[in-house]
Amino acid sequence: MMQQIKRYALLGGSALALAILAGCSASVPTVDGTAEAQAAKQFVAPTEGKAGVYVYRRDDLMGYGLYKDIYIDGICLG
Repeated sequence: MMQQIKRYALLGGSALALAILAGCSASVPTVDGTAEAQAAKQFVAPTEGKAGVYVYRRDDLMGYGLYKDIYIDGICLG
């Protein structure tokens, strides 16, 4: 009985580790230092009476793994 419990615990732990690793491997396409990348980084000043928000992620392991909601005036933008 004890061996069966250990086997299920090992199986469950392995499945959890696999799920965590699979979730961390998700990625999105990025652009390199081309003109397209430079154009995407341009920030045009907003018109009078308006505000602009520029959001970016750090280009390291923690920046990739963190997900933050953006709130403006109490409204979640994403």
